Amino acid sequence: MSSSGSPVGYLFADIEGSTERWERNPAHMQIAIARLDSLIEEAVTRHDGLIRDRAGDGLFATFSSGNPLQCALDLQLEVQRTDWSEVGGLALRMGVHSGEDDGSGQVDRVVANRAARIMSSGWGGQIVVSRTAAERYRAPDGAALVDHGACRFKGIAEPLHLAALVHPDLQRNEFPPLRTLLADGPGGQGVSGPIFGRTRELTDVSGKLDASRTATLVGPGGNGKTRVAQQIAAERSQHQLVCFASFETVAEGAEPLNILALALRLQLHVGGKPKEQIVEYLRDKYMLLVLDNAETMAGKAEFVAELLRECPRLSVLVTSREPLGFPGELPLFLNGFAPPDDASLQNGSSPALQLFVHEARQRDAAFNVDAAQFPAFKEICRIVDGSPLALRLTAQWSLLLSLEEILERIESSVGFLSPENARDQRQTLRGVFDGSWRLLNPDQQRALARLSIFSNSFNTVAAADAAGVDVRVLFELERKGLIVKSSLGRFAMHVMVREYARGKLDPAAESIVRRQHAHYFLHEVRTNMLGRSSEARVAMLEQLRLDFLEVRAAWLHAVKSAEHALISDCIEACCYFLYTRSLFREAVELFSADVADAGLKTHFAAVRANFLVHQGDTEGVAAAASWVLSSQGGAELPRAHAHHAMANLAHMRGEFEQANTHYEEAFAIRDRVGDLRGCCYASVSLSALHLLFTKIDTARSHVKRGYRLARQVGDPFGMMAAHLYAGDLAAFEQRTRDAQENYEMSLRLEESLLHLQFRAVLHRRLGTLFALREDMKSALSHHQEAYDLSREVGDRRTNAHAAIEVGNDLRLLGEWVAAKQVLLRGIRQSTLLGMQPCLSRGLLELAQVELALGSFSIARRLLSVLEAADLGDMAATRDALIAQLDGGAPATFAPVTVQDLLKELLAEAEVDSLRL
Repeated sequence: MSSSGSPVGYLFADIEGSTERWERNPAHMQIAIARLDSLIEEAVTRHDGLIRDRAGDGLFATFSSGNPLQCALDLQLEVQRTDWSEVGGLALRMGVHSGEDDGSGQVDRVVANRAARIMSSGWGGQIVVSRTAAERYRAPDGAALVDHGACRFKGIAEPLHLAALVHPDLQRNEFPPLRTLLADGPGGQGVSGPIFGRTRELTDVSGKLDASRTATLVGPGGNGKTRVAQQIAAERSQHQLVCFASFETVAEGAEPLNILALALRLQLHVGGKPKEQIVEYLRDKYMLLVLDNAETMAGKAEFVAELLRECPRLSVLVTSREPLGFPGELPLFLNGFAPPDDASLQNGSSPALQLFVHEARQRDAAFNVDAAQFPAFKEICRIVDGSPLALRLTAQWSLLLSLEEILERIESSVGFLSPENARDQRQTLRGVFDGSWRLLNPDQQRALARLSIFSNSFNTVAAADAAGVDVRVLFELERKGLIVKSSLGRFAMHVMVREYARGKLDPAAESIVRRQHAHYFLHEVRTNMLGRSSEARVAMLEQLRLDFLEVRAAWLHAVKSAEHALISDCIEACCYFLYTRSLFREAVELFSADVADAGLKTHFAAVRANFLVHQGDTEGVAAAASWVLSSQGGAELPRAHAHHAMANLAHMRGEFEQANTHYEEAFAIRDRVGDLRGCCYASVSLSALHLLFTKIDTARSHVKRGYRLARQVGDPFGMMAAHLYAGDLAAFEQRTRDAQENYEMSLRLEESLLHLQFRAVLHRRLGTLFALREDMKSALSHHQEAYDLSREVGDRRTNAHAAIEVGNDLRLLGEWVAAKQVLLRGIRQSTLLGMQPCLSRGLLELAQVELALGSFSIARRLLSVLEAADLGDMAATRDALIAQLDGGAPATFAPVTVQDLLKELLAEAEVDSLRL
């Protein structure tokens, strides 16, 4: 504070415990307060002060020329000489501070507020003085100032250095510690800025302290344990003493009780037992004792339970990276901030966003995060797992980099958030991790480093077999908060902890562990898909789905390390695993990996072609499958995959003969090599093809064969597909009950397999069944589910079919505008994929919608496009529509291609979306 102007003294005083006295004896209190007012006015006037306020039972006076310290002492002595026995005694607590005279004669509200807070930190009969006041005013004769150090108050950023004025004539010069929030000293901590979120955590901790007088906040470094403890301390300091003892920088082997005594400012007597002296000191104190960063005391903190037992008014709040293990301990795990969603970002209620913006505005007051940056911010939050420390460190770069650039850097290295020139390495992520690492014994360090090779989560078996980590050490690391156990019983390591731990894994050890990891997970896939019973396979498929990122890492490592024998042994199993889990995009990535072996290169291309079918990449399918089929020699299974992919392509395009030939060739090859599962899939695909072209008898034969093969190999996926096409047969033959039973049986099998692609197909079939029953609302519900699911898994074929079905349902429900919009999406998708039967159906449906909307010209043009098309059963619908247009008169305009007409319709639909 500048001292360029003349000083002004600020004196606050009030009666300690006045409320109780007013409640107990209001008449006598009224007399006592009148007497006290007289004493106050006389003392202030005598020392050239000016009374500014007498709010309640208090006093606020300023001194432009007199000495407020002398006034406070004289008033305190007068009060103690007066008989207050009728009200049970009166004791004033006083606070003295000093500001500057700006010439206006007005009160400086900041200085006044601080003077009031200084007064509130004292006890009845005590005079508390700021260093500023002590330096500006002469201490009264015979008086002394007892230093209380730099003290912190809620809402005041910087500490205030305080002292107590003592004098031999005062009845009392010994008081408990000041009622400030915290005091700086060895291990002291101060509140740093506002707290964001944490309402539930603060409530939980306070509840535990109220009920049991103890709580332990447990969590990784950087998650804000200390900040939550500071907030609890701040709130409780209004009515309770608080002592904050930090063990963060305590040397290994240091005696915790000595550190605690230092924080309490308790001088231990030589020869006495520290614990007994601390217990005696705390026995009657109403105090919150905060033991911060206390993980160094884990396993040796029994004294905490003894303090709680011997000191009935004491509460203990612990923050630690692991529970301390004392009797009666109540651990509460503190996570990072919850991942923000769009709503919380939009309305500004996300604690992660609030903290980030607050920190960024310390450097740029105009900083904000707009909606365009929400995706990048959400990804930053995901990577740092909501860590408040990481978000604060990230915000430091906001002045120099965009959020997208920050995201790019933290994706590449945790070191980006650990500036080398940081004054306090404990406030960098690497400093946090270094501290955690030093607390581990050699076995735990080795285990954490080896576990870093997991890409995502893992179970105890994988930890043991893939990483060589004993389950006992695994649980020790969980206890320390370095790995987290989920509700599924799996373990996970935060991405930043994983990167740090990976840096501790030497190259030789990493090579060994990665090879173990690759062999473990790829053999798990092979064993599950080829060697387990049907029941066991269903259960393990879900386990493998959870392990997909590990399977992916194992596969890519095997490719990179040229472990051709391992890949060759597992390639078919991986293909079927990915297919039965609807992992189409992921499969394309894995089978696009560059492998040196010529045979594997061919096999990869053939498998990849089959997955490209589901993504609608018809050019990619044709190129890959044709290359395999044109290759000379090679293994037979790749050729079977290539034939199946070419059959799928022809199937989509409505080319029966080509599709049938390729499916039959795929079946023959698989039959020769004994691939019964492949034979099953070829059979059910043939049944679908024959149903599309109403070849009912052959379709029925293929369904039966596929079902027998599925049961023979114990493949629930094959059985599910067979029930689907059996349902289609029944629906075609108008056996609606049989159809529904088959679809529902297929759906029950899907529930155990969780095959989203087939779930979409099944909902499409059920929707069509309800449409046949003229229950259009149920039909629309199932078709919409099919549409949403197929979009989710990237199955463009099913999505095109589902869009046409949804459009048909909406048309029949009279929602023609909505029907037109979704039909256009289905038609566009069908055109891109070359799905001629689906395209024809969509154009017919759209023509009916345009007719209902009164757009006769567009309806005519749509029907003219279909004039030369082979519509099969749909020809009757086209003829009926033509009959409705001008009495069946033929179109008189020039022919137009589907692509040109679609472009025109889409352009019109985009204009319609303006709702002009």
